[in-house]
Amino acid sequence: MEKQADFQQLFLQEVEKRVPPNQQLAKYLVNSLGIKKSNAYRRISGETQFTWPQVAKLAQELHISLDVMLNQDQREMVMFKLHPYINSIEKVREYFSNTLSSLRMLKRMEDVELFWTARDLPIFYFLSHPILCRFKAFVWLGGAESHTLLDQGNFQFNRIDDETVALGMKVGKAYAEISSTEIWKESSLENVLEQIRDYYEAGSITKETAFQLCHELSEVLENLHEATVNGYREDFPAGHFNLYSSSYLLAENNAIARVRNKHIGFIPYASINFMQTENEAFCARALNWYNDQKKKAILLRTASAGIRNRFFSQFFKQVENLKKRIEWDSED
Repeated sequence: MEKQADFQQLFLQEVEKRVPPNQQLAKYLVNSLGIKKSNAYRRISGETQFTWPQVAKLAQELHISLDVMLNQDQREMVMFKLHPYINSIEKVREYFSNTLSSLRMLKRMEDVELFWTARDLPIFYFLSHPILCRFKAFVWLGGAESHTLLDQGNFQFNRIDDETVALGMKVGKAYAEISSTEIWKESSLENVLEQIRDYYEAGSITKETAFQLCHELSEVLENLHEATVNGYREDFPAGHFNLYSSSYLLAENNAIARVRNKHIGFIPYASINFMQTENEAFCARALNWYNDQKKKAILLRTASAGIRNRFFSQFFKQVENLKKRIEWDSED
């Protein structure tokens, strides 16, 4: 019974941390669980315990990791939550929907920041432009359903429906409305540029499509440059945006969310698929590594205009070089 009481107390503390700041805890419990106000106060005071169905409902709504709470004494064990494995258009939509829900939950909370190491172009930048969004979905699916997206060997945009793209664009916008810090290096665009080149050379996308993708990448860079100079994104002037330039190897596209004094770690596997954990020891180590990378990097907002311009010029040049190569190939 003592362990059960300890769990109930810890769980209530987690609920209280995650309830939107404009709502009272008791009112949230009344609305979420469909209980009377007097019953809500009894649960807050500890007089009455939450039932397990109530615990499960609140944990799902507020993204509370029960695995972590139930295994707090096992310091070296890390529990991960697996997200749906992406191998179909339906799973892409599910991925977008789940990600959108998580980002909106973060946005409702106070003092939230996302940290990202960008070995490759972060996914949210693909989701800020419709053609990049469709292309990325095509690449994700790879051999799983790529045959359904081709017509005589060419990628057909209309095979990835407008509903999926619109949902993806909402994800991109939601990310832009949260304060974030990103670390990039000079090779962060290499992967997407190679994908465009490879799919063009294989005949899966046309020259026109390849040029459209390059144009949207240039728009991504222009918006990123503006946000870097301003220190905030156009969609979220009340927040902040910091971009660092690193010359060191960034091994993965890792992300950490800080929510007040709590952290959530996101670990990629098998391409775009990822798992998450709220294990404090794991997140603390990951954040320490991230902060070490920042110390070795250059904060572009406070760097000289020359350093900042050289950083972005290299990416614009990479895009232009790909366009020239495609132009040359098409003339052969």
